[in-house]
Amino acid sequence: MISHQWVIPLTILTLVFVLRAEAQTSSIKCNPTVRTCGYGKSATRVSYPFGFSSGCPIPLSCNFTTKTNSSVRIGEFKVLNVTRSSLLVELPVDCNRPIDSISSLFGQHYAPAWSNGLLLQHCSKSLNGCLIPTSFVEGRFDGVHNCSSRSSRNVSCFSQEKRNAEELLGHDVLKTTGCKFLFSSIAAVGPDKNSLEFQALELRWWLREPCESLCSLNASCRKVELSGGRVGHQCQCDDGFEGDGFIAGDGCRRETSDCVASSYFSGRCGGKTRVAVLIGGLVAGASLMAGVAAICYCIRRHTNSLKSRKSARRLLCEAAGNKTVPLFTYKDIEKATSGFSEKQRLGTGAYGTVYAGKLHNYEWVAIKKIRNRDTDTIDQVMNEIKLLSSVSHPNL
Repeated sequence: MISHQWVIPLTILTLVFVLRAEAQTSSIKCNPTVRTCGYGKSATRVSYPFGFSSGCPIPLSCNFTTKTNSSVRIGEFKVLNVTRSSLLVELPVDCNRPIDSISSLFGQHYAPAWSNGLLLQHCSKSLNGCLIPTSFVEGRFDGVHNCSSRSSRNVSCFSQEKRNAEELLGHDVLKTTGCKFLFSSIAAVGPDKNSLEFQALELRWWLREPCESLCSLNASCRKVELSGGRVGHQCQCDDGFEGDGFIAGDGCRRETSDCVASSYFSGRCGGKTRVAVLIGGLVAGASLMAGVAAICYCIRRHTNSLKSRKSARRLLCEAAGNKTVPLFTYKDIEKATSGFSEKQRLGTGAYGTVYAGKLHNYEWVAIKKIRNRDTDTIDQVMNEIKLLSSVSHPNL
């Protein structure tokens, strides 16, 4: 039997577990795998709280026409764009569209904004709002969807310019206009509502939960004024962060630079940067190739020099009867003869000129510089070395 003093703590603990389980279930139901419509490059991904399952706070539908062609929709209306504060839906011209046919655009979490200019037909009274010339309507919409020129003349524009553009349009307001059909719409979009989208309707969206349970760290909460004094909320990441801003979504993370290697050459980091990086890349590549070529040349030269020395030592050892023969560098020989000076020339022998030279140990020697470095000359010199090596004389 449980004591009464444990009833309240156990109830609170159970409630905490239930709420946490519901939050986790909601997050799982609207995870990234159900927020993508289509396949491959043509796929469209929407951010939380939007998604393509009933578990997402604002469910959308994904319409597949072909495997490579899909569209996002709210009811029967195609979604053109989803932003951090609004949705833009397509509202094509229709001369016989009842006003009630757009009732699906007045949902629990979204509704048309007052910034839209609604084009209405067969109105029983004049409307105060936006003014639109008949010639403009005929030029933009005439001949579309079986609309005759007579039908396009009977169009009235309805809007409330004095209201805040972010305020919402109630469905009951449309019924008070006394109009029978909704011809189309003109949406004012952009940061300052200075751009017009024809045959489009802008919707504002919101969630009803309090900010502290909606928005993640590094995100700010925006209020959306609803009818009847109610308030909705939107979450947006602060400057320097990116993401959807919701706890149950992707949250907010620090922005990463788009200026990676591929972005430099695609021009997303600016034209000057692109040219500078291109030139720098070419210079670095050329320098690298030159450095590799120089290293290869030095290695090859050193290898050839070693091979030449081994070959010369082997030939000399053979010519001298396998005796140890000292080897001197060309610089040492050149220094010993003062650069093969004429003053130290002793005479001309077979296949070359003989010079007197003094080595670094002050020992005088005779040095023959062969005339032609060909196979015959080298063979003759080797024969001469063999002959000299076979003679026993203190000066040889």
